[in-house]
Amino acid sequence: MAVLLIAAATPGAGKTSVAAALAMKLATEGHAVQVCRILPDGPGDPNALDDGRVFGSLPFVQEGRRTLSAAEARELAQAHGSGERTLILESPRGADTGALAAMLGATVVLVLRGGPGAWPALPDVGGTLGGLIAVAVAVPEPELAAARERLAALGPSLGALPEERVLYAPSIGEIARALGAEVVYDSGNLDETMAHLVVAPVSADAGRPYFERFPHKVVITRVDRPDLILSAFNGGANCLVLCGREAPMQYVVDRAHHEEVTILLSHRSTAETVGALEGIYDGTRFGGALKLERMTALFDEHADAGWVLGAAPA
Repeated sequence: MAVLLIAAATPGAGKTSVAAALAMKLATEGHAVQVCRILPDGPGDPNALDDGRVFGSLPFVQEGRRTLSAAEARELAQAHGSGERTLILESPRGADTGALAAMLGATVVLVLRGGPGAWPALPDVGGTLGGLIAVAVAVPEPELAAARERLAALGPSLGALPEERVLYAPSIGEIARALGAEVVYDSGNLDETMAHLVVAPVSADAGRPYFERFPHKVVITRVDRPDLILSAFNGGANCLVLCGREAPMQYVVDRAHHEEVTILLSHRSTAETVGALEGIYDGTRFGGALKLERMTALFDEHADAGWVLGAAPA
């Protein structure tokens, strides 16, 4: 069994997205795979449990837990021995990657983020380095090949994935938290990624064709504009953010139930609501079907996962 440790020199590099996409790639090709998040020994890694939930939501069967202590991860790796399953482990923030990989008998995949100018110095992981992968490479398309060459000069390159706007998009739940919004109706899709935040036009006449231009969308409109709200329903809104303090009409809530559209009440004006969401793209988390689909597609196009099946520490 190959044991891979997905690590990074800096927080927020994209370890979870790489681990999830790699696991999906192997699973869809018919290989047995298990992916888990290693928990930190102490505080300072606030996203560990969320990452475990992301791995637990992957659409293929996995046995066992999705979060493990380092000792439990070592026991898991040793228990499976030379079996056929690939074990993918995401490293905790701030861990000594080389020491952890040696303890696990793992091959390290180091994740870098951004363009070559943003890449940090690589940590010393001894002889456990299997390869480097760069994500969110923020360079124009003609310069992507040069970025790959820069990556290959640093070590074995597994791929360089270009920046993708959908991977920065917030979920409905993140939007609700950013606004401190009241959830008037939860259709069960709070983890769903919203690729577009769409402010309703002034007139309902132009609403439906305007809304239909945007897939996976939140529509922001005033709670006292039922004409615009109904236009948003007809235009395929996945979520409504209603601006104002009054409760929405009962017909609107009933329609949301019928069409499974989440309603958030922001208790702010439209301008204040939009202002409160301006920085949300800077801190979104990886998760949800849309981000997984897009990350897996980027992985298929720009990364080499074939080496994984034979990966083993030196």
